Amino acid sequence: MLRTRNISASDHPAVHALLDKADLAPPGAYGPGDLGVVVAEDEGAVVGAVEFLFDTDFGRDEGRPDHPGPQTWVFSLAVAGAHRRRGVGRALLAEAARQAQEAGNTYLALAPAEGDDEDDRHAFFRMCGLMPIEHDVPCAAWGGPVSEVLSSKTADQGR
Repeated sequence: MLRTRNISASDHPAVHALLDKADLAPPGAYGPGDLGVVVAEDEGAVVGAVEFLFDTDFGRDEGRPDHPGPQTWVFSLAVAGAHRRRGVGRALLAEAARQAQEAGNTYLALAPAEGDDEDDRHAFFRMCGLMPIEHDVPCAAWGGPVSEVLSSKTADQGR
């Protein structure tokens, strides 16, 4: 059964491997006060991870007026290949949104990676309640109200 939970020290190698396989830069060691990291676990194995940071203001700092103000920024989201299209990614984003809401944030944002399956990623983010923030901007960020992410279909699957 799928469940989401905060990362533990024993999860670090699995999370690094997931991020590496997804061509996302693995971080260094996680420390107190660093990124929020949630893992998805299925039958005792880590099958997905999301890294995020509360109270960021990416976009406006870069002079992008259409970008919303303070938000929770998702740095990376990775799901093991055999577990894709099973609600793992959605459960991870929902848990990041739940924690964002608990921290007083009302907006969740990210920048989808570019690549061959970009259309699939965009469709996934739309299903999770996210939309492009700016149009016609290279590497445009996507985002949405935390409430939209939490109310998206099956958002509570991993809890």
